[in-house]
Amino acid sequence: MNSKILVSVAFSVTLAASTGFAVASDSNSIRRTQTGQLNIAEIRQKSRNNVVELNQFGNRNIAVIRQNGQNNVSGVFQAGKHNSADVSQTGDRSRSQLRQIGGVNEAAVTQTGRISRSVVKQSGEVNFLTSYTNGGLNVLMIDQVSRARGMFRR
Repeated sequence: MNSKILVSVAFSVTLAASTGFAVASDSNSIRRTQTGQLNIAEIRQKSRNNVVELNQFGNRNIAVIRQNGQNNVSGVFQAGKHNSADVSQTGDRSRSQLRQIGGVNEAAVTQTGRISRSVVKQSGEVNFLTSYTNGGLNVLMIDQVSRARGMFRR
């Protein structure tokens, strides 16, 4: 089952390509769960009270999140093999939380807001993380856990 989501928020209008609806609103919010193979989500939000919560279950999960301005939150949970997440938050009160479970995890987090904080947890056999934070208050917590291999296996 292929599932691709492209969501764009601009000038206080939410457009969701997968459902074909448009809603005028002051605040942005997206909560989405995808299951199956090759889950792809691309979410773009501009200004106001941005919130994203994305859950992807299956193999080859891809998440791209862009949030510009105001109260940015974000949350990505990926379970499966070959997970990839790219989160970029610019302006205002960035916050991000990313968790990847399964083999071959790749994550990139960029935050340039007034108050940036990230929590990245990866578990599985190959973990990659690239992070850039720049703002008034920056906190980055990383937890990478890999299964023991070879002579270190229990």
